[in-house]
Amino acid sequence: DDVMDKVAGYMRRYSAKGPGTMDEFLTKAHLNEALSASPEARMMVTNLVTDHRTIICFLREHINEFDEVSEDANAVDLMIALFQRHQKMVKTLRMYLEA
Repeated sequence: DDVMDKVAGYMRRYSAKGPGTMDEFLTKAHLNEALSASPEARMMVTNLVTDHRTIICFLREHINEFDEVSEDANAVDLMIALFQRHQKMVKTLRMYLEA
């Protein structure tokens, strides 16, 4: 995914070593894999909403802080775009749940 490549690139730029594999990427993630075998469809969508909201909260807490520290407008723009993308997904998933 292009977004993952961009995020990994910024991680390499701002940390000692960016993740080289999906496994390494996941160890730096703020979400955990659901362990239940096969939840029902509505529960999967509800879990997705929760995960997207977790990402939104993380980005909301860190965008301004990162902007002040990094002074990298492109990285901040990427974070804002990701924030908006996750907000849109929550709205779409909620519409599905309410139908």
